[in-house]
Amino acid sequence: MNSLSRIIEVILEGPLSEYAFGGPLSFEDKNTSDLEFLNRAFLFSLCSNENPSTQRALQVLERETNLKNGLLQFYRTAREFILREVKENAEELKKAERLNPSGSVEETQRMVHEILFPEANLRFDKDYTEKLREKRLVRIVKTNPTPIKDPCREVLFTSNALLTVPESLTEQYRTRLGPSLSEWVEKTITEEQLYWYDHPVEIGCPDEENEVLYGLKGLSEALLFERTLKRLPTSSGLSVALSASVTHKGLQCFVRQYLRHLVADKRLPGLEVFVLTEEDTSKLIDEVIGPAFYDLTGKDITAQMRQVFGVDGEYGRHYSFLKAIAAVWKVAINPHIKATFKIDLDQVFPQESLLNETGLTALQHLCTPLWGAEGIDSEGEYVKLGLLAGALVNQKDIERGLFTPDVVLPEGPPQADEVIFHSQVPQALSTIAEMLSRYIPETPIDGHNTCIQRVHVTGGTTGVLVDDL
Repeated sequence: MNSLSRIIEVILEGPLSEYAFGGPLSFEDKNTSDLEFLNRAFLFSLCSNENPSTQRALQVLERETNLKNGLLQFYRTAREFILREVKENAEELKKAERLNPSGSVEETQRMVHEILFPEANLRFDKDYTEKLREKRLVRIVKTNPTPIKDPCREVLFTSNALLTVPESLTEQYRTRLGPSLSEWVEKTITEEQLYWYDHPVEIGCPDEENEVLYGLKGLSEALLFERTLKRLPTSSGLSVALSASVTHKGLQCFVRQYLRHLVADKRLPGLEVFVLTEEDTSKLIDEVIGPAFYDLTGKDITAQMRQVFGVDGEYGRHYSFLKAIAAVWKVAINPHIKATFKIDLDQVFPQESLLNETGLTALQHLCTPLWGAEGIDSEGEYVKLGLLAGALVNQKDIERGLFTPDVVLPEGPPQADEVIFHSQVPQALSTIAEMLSRYIPETPIDGHNTCIQRVHVTGGTTGVLVDDL
């Protein structure tokens, strides 16, 4: 395993240790926690046999008995996986033989990235964003003959609320929740947590900390802005399908009651919010989609459907559900629905900036005939532009202008895990290439004959036409 060992050693003890750890790492350092000690043992176990720490590290992984919760087995399994992967990629890893343990840190970093994450070295190509635009250019052959004209009636807005219990049920929480909900929360706090999300809202938290309220208020205010301008029909308001993903099973029983309680005394004019829980998605599968599919094909797909269609657990379940629900909505509730558009609740539409810098409001942008257009991409392939993606700008940057990328190229050297996997670089290049593209008449990207095919998108600010689902 010499090739990988060489990479590991230049990171742990060689030139890259300054970037990764602030200096060379010692396995024998006793001033570490159990977990940090195990991390070091794992890393040094991947070094060469000539390294004085390798055998000691292997002994720790093989014999350590003080660690619980399967941690040791996790590292053993990971090491076995890495050994297999090294064997399968031996030819590619041969590049590591050129690594010089005493070489310059800049030269070593570029070579390690070339082997493990070549995209990181694209930051040295000053023309790369322009190359990306050329690669993602689409020549329009036909715009959508029936674009969105009335977003309030033709677009189902969707979002996902991530909800969890508070760490403790303080008096302030009890006051905000009321007796009935407090009793439910008290029972649920003691349950085992089933699902983990990146930024769940604590049930009963203060309004100013509640992401659900922030997002819904922002959408309501965006609609009021549209009504003030009177450029589009807005009397019907916006329908919002809000999926509720919870961390504990007990929350499923009262999450709808909580959300109803949350918005009851808040002014959200123009919004009709429909809360959808795991129980609701199960009923849709058992009572609607499953039987319909069986009648059409004679096949039972309910088990497979549950893997990808729901709101609790894996991110992909609610993401898929919030797309597919538009087709159900069109058939069962509103035949005028043409599309769905998902927002994230920590994002709002900066309507004044949109109007000032693009000439159009948020809802007017949804009316573009490019949404649903047909074209030919840079490789000569036919594409249907049935999906739509927005872009993000950080709130702190909005004063600098709407076209300020939320991910920028790093200025300093890589830090910590970035010496291996520097994901910010391709994210920034892609964001700059796409977000900073302006459709200007009589230019190569005019928004009429040509447009940019979006590749790098976020979970929110994405839409899809029902016919293209």
